Amino acid sequence: MPIEQKDCVEFATLAEIAYRTFLSLLKSELENATVNDISPTQAFVLLNINDNKITMGDIIQKGYYAGSNASYNLKKMYKHGYINQFQSNYDKRTQFINITDKGKQLLDILKPKIQEYAKLLENNTKERINLVKINGNIRTISNQLKSRIVT
Repeated sequence: MPIEQKDCVEFATLAEIAYRTFLSLLKSELENATVNDISPTQAFVLLNINDNKITMGDIIQKGYYAGSNASYNLKKMYKHGYINQFQSNYDKRTQFINITDKGKQLLDILKPKIQEYAKLLENNTKERINLVKINGNIRTISNQLKSRIVT
């Protein structure tokens, strides 16, 4: 069965819905933990950075942040003590980012909650959802679409 235009639009729509739903879950968990100095979007970036030392470019290129105001959110995260920013020893134009102890403490709160959501997905569906397979398929589709972008 051939893939039609409506299938591509539905894929993008569902991906956006899944992202916004996940942000809503993060918002709920932040409120439950009475954390009010970081937004759900910023918490999402924090989850993606995890224990890595990455650059601002990495955050955007690897899809950790889909918005146009990544630098604004990173400045807020830095201001509130969730991330460190430091210059590369080799290229002063490159800023690296990593998570502070405060950021790690927040991840210690969020990660178990996300694991609970994963278990709900696994246990509350007729057929077990294989998120690894779904994620792989989405990654493949995304890479195929990216290869068509002319810059």
